[in-house]
Amino acid sequence: MPPDVIRDYDHEYPPAEWTVDEVARALDAPTGGVGCPLPTYEDESTWATLAHDPPTRSLVAAIREHAARARDDPPPNPTASEFLVYGRTGDRKAYQLPYYAFQRRLSTFALAACFDRDDRYLDLVLDDAWRLCEWTTWLLPAHLPADERHDGLPRPAAGEDHRVALFSARTALLLSDLDRLLGKRLHPTLRERMHEEVDRRVLTPFEATVDEHWGRPPTGNWNAVCNASIAVAALRFETDVDRLARIVTRAVHSLEHYLANFDPDGCTPEGIAYWNFGFGHYLYLDQHLDARTDGALSLRSPPVVREAARFPRRVELSPGRFVPFSDTPEREGLAPEAACYAGLAFDRQGLVARGVAAADRNTPFRGGTETLSECWRTLAWARRAGDRADGTPRKEGTPPHATFFPGHVWWVARADPTHPEGLVVAAKGGHNGEPHNHNDCGSFVVHCRGESLLADLGAPAYDAGYFGEERYDYLTARSLGHSVPYVNGHEQAVGREHAARVLKRGGSRNGGTSSGDTGDTGDSGGENGSDTAPDREYVTFDLTACYPEAAGLDALRRTVALDRAAGGVRVVDDATFDDGSTGDRSWQSVFVSYHPMERTDEGLTIGEHSQGRVAVTTDPQGASVDVERLPEAVPVPTNAEGDATARDVWRARVEPPTGDRSSVGIVVTPGPLD
Repeated sequence: MPPDVIRDYDHEYPPAEWTVDEVARALDAPTGGVGCPLPTYEDESTWATLAHDPPTRSLVAAIREHAARARDDPPPNPTASEFLVYGRTGDRKAYQLPYYAFQRRLSTFALAACFDRDDRYLDLVLDDAWRLCEWTTWLLPAHLPADERHDGLPRPAAGEDHRVALFSARTALLLSDLDRLLGKRLHPTLRERMHEEVDRRVLTPFEATVDEHWGRPPTGNWNAVCNASIAVAALRFETDVDRLARIVTRAVHSLEHYLANFDPDGCTPEGIAYWNFGFGHYLYLDQHLDARTDGALSLRSPPVVREAARFPRRVELSPGRFVPFSDTPEREGLAPEAACYAGLAFDRQGLVARGVAAADRNTPFRGGTETLSECWRTLAWARRAGDRADGTPRKEGTPPHATFFPGHVWWVARADPTHPEGLVVAAKGGHNGEPHNHNDCGSFVVHCRGESLLADLGAPAYDAGYFGEERYDYLTARSLGHSVPYVNGHEQAVGREHAARVLKRGGSRNGGTSSGDTGDTGDSGGENGSDTAPDREYVTFDLTACYPEAAGLDALRRTVALDRAAGGVRVVDDATFDDGSTGDRSWQSVFVSYHPMERTDEGLTIGEHSQGRVAVTTDPQGASVDVERLPEAVPVPTNAEGDATARDVWRARVEPPTGDRSSVGIVVTPGPLD
């Protein structure tokens, strides 16, 4: 597909051909399949092994510590007044933080009961799970439809009146996981109640609703999380095979729209954070269908799924750091359960090793929303992934020298993939109507020593304004919060039609870029280029259409190049204006960083401790360079409790002399690696 074409991808998706009757027969067949089973409370020896196995022992210790610490504390209690805060101020945290904390606490006690065999935890699970069933709604204030509110509060809803959304589906998954994990150790009335509530709040509305907004295209991670959570809960709770088949078939057919979010090479414009969340849930359902039907029903057959499994290693900047385009934080990290499962399923040894390493970081809940569903699967899949069958450890391998995703137009190039803290540059084209959109066509990141010298700012704390009409007032979403040009007082415009085109891409030696991953079995450069890395690689974007007509542009081109021989990155912008354009035809190349910037005679320096040096050159001579500090411009979450640190942002504006044609270039040259 030509890189300047924007469309929804017509992926091959064999599960779209599944019929309800075929699914019913597969689900009802006595195959005895076990797939990759998740351990239950009864598997006492497995829990003992998990507590001592290298891939899982630190995670187990953290779970037990969390449970012991929370055992005597009162449960977090999301209140009605906290629910009202979102409608009054747009702030999500007041209700969401105790909501998430409550579900994390329940999850911790359930797992601790398996490790410690302590009935006190079972009583705490009983109390908390019963409370969860008593909640008026499982939806968050930001997701509750207006017709389910009464003066701002959720009204009791029953059956077909209730709508399914992200966290009601996730709660159904949590309760079905809890039922499967603890089984007969749970009070029988609680088990019956959980089944009834999941049916009333999730399964029945899912069947009755013709068109959920998250199910129709264009869609993103919500589609996968909701469909997979609902289908897994049904596989656990529903005994009527015909009804179960209808639910599963509908969910599986809808997941085709989720995969359309990926380009043919496995890139998602939502980034690694939502790969973790959305693709992770897609894999949850695959595992359950595979186990239930002994492989007769598998979601791994679409070719794009195999490509999506390659995405994390391709967009890795350094260990634990990933390309931060869209709303993905650079420090998001990798979901260990998804990495281990996908790596094993598709023989991606580097991905498996990364997943095991992520599981060993002693963090049972990586962020605010993780529950039993993630932790349980991490324990099971990391244990299975720990070593090869012959007992040898898995090798992390190296990421590719360079990767180009022509569908969503992401480009990543590494100076030396064997050096974990080496120089990496990433740039994006795309369009300004993407999921979790930022107006950022042509944006780029320069990364070295585990830090981005020139950065993408990620996302702010989510609130009502960010997902409303005020979105592009936020620094993190608007053009002036990205390293892109600012033209005649105009930022980039919103919409799919405001898109970048790739004009050229190549290298100085062989013109190719590698899309392979030498750390994983069966990879090669493939159609996207050669495994041989040229001394210089580059991509040139046409950014003209990204700006409104009022900017007066005739053409705006940006070239981003990695010079391996010199150990630096060069970015050149070149602009021309329409003959009939009005105004002074002024424009600036804007560059942003979380590191301090200072002007020098040569241009700029970035970083307080010589992380790197940026030299600014212009053609013609005479460009001006201005640096501004934006104090506490972006609140960055620091833990699962919602604490955040407001980070300063530095922004440089480089303006060439006014004229019909002008250009500006910068060269980023980090100091030598130790």
